[in-house]
Amino acid sequence: MRARRRAVLVLGALAAGAWLLGTAEAGPKEERWLSFRAYPGARKLCTQHVTGTTMHINWALYATEDEPERVRRFYEKHAGGASIDREGGKLVRLRGPRKEILSVHGVKDRYPSCGVAPSARDRTAIVVSQAT
Repeated sequence: MRARRRAVLVLGALAAGAWLLGTAEAGPKEERWLSFRAYPGARKLCTQHVTGTTMHINWALYATEDEPERVRRFYEKHAGGASIDREGGKLVRLRGPRKEILSVHGVKDRYPSCGVAPSARDRTAIVVSQAT
């Protein structure tokens, strides 16, 4: 039973990690992070998989040298069918159709960490996650 559970967790992590490691092309030169349009020029810092008792969360951390307001404006224009969560009138989070979330943070703000810090030139951290 233990070996079977471990095999299921490993296979699940490998399958879930596939979306984090690769990107699907939505059209010419339009990279996607799950159902969200990738922010141009952002760099992937790391990916993580969190296992819970009732769900799993796969997430990736990206960074860009652009200011958070510029990133927020980009996602205001390119939200697609995602719903927008706001705080103080500012976009802070997009919610995609399949338990997907994209959140925008200043690099000095709090957000999930994986031990890989943005560079000194980076201004914005973008977290993309999906619960399964």
